[in-house]
Amino acid sequence: MSADEVDAFEQEILADHPEWGYTRTRAMTFYGRDGSPMTFARWVAIQEKDPESKIVAHDWFAHESAVVLVSTVWLGMDHSFGYAAGYTNGVPAIFETMIFGLDDDEYQERYPTESAALAGHDRALAVVRDLLPGCREISEDEARRMDEDAR
Repeated sequence: MSADEVDAFEQEILADHPEWGYTRTRAMTFYGRDGSPMTFARWVAIQEKDPESKIVAHDWFAHESAVVLVSTVWLGMDHSFGYAAGYTNGVPAIFETMIFGLDDDEYQERYPTESAALAGHDRALAVVRDLLPGCREISEDEARRMDEDAR
């Protein structure tokens, strides 16, 4: 998706919803991947027209017949809620790493910058390797095939 297409869609949104031209709603504040504030309309346009831009890193693992995904994404909205992941004093948590496919799917970390998110992604990869000795990295296509075969 091109930036021009996202820009055009943002303008369509603002034409229909001029109130979406703010960087903060009652519940959330919105940020670009570089940490700069963005309007809610811009965030919606990116989510709709360029959803792949949310992905920072995805790594799949196979362990026996299970598929595990380590996913780090740009959220675009502040998920710090004033305390998450130890970030306080108004520093937004706009990236998140989660691990899916473990018996306990509660692993989650949030970060204020993309570089912190990438470092957190690496820590999550180490967690998977420690918890699942003998696991092997696989491609997204192989993960999808394994998931389909398990159904």
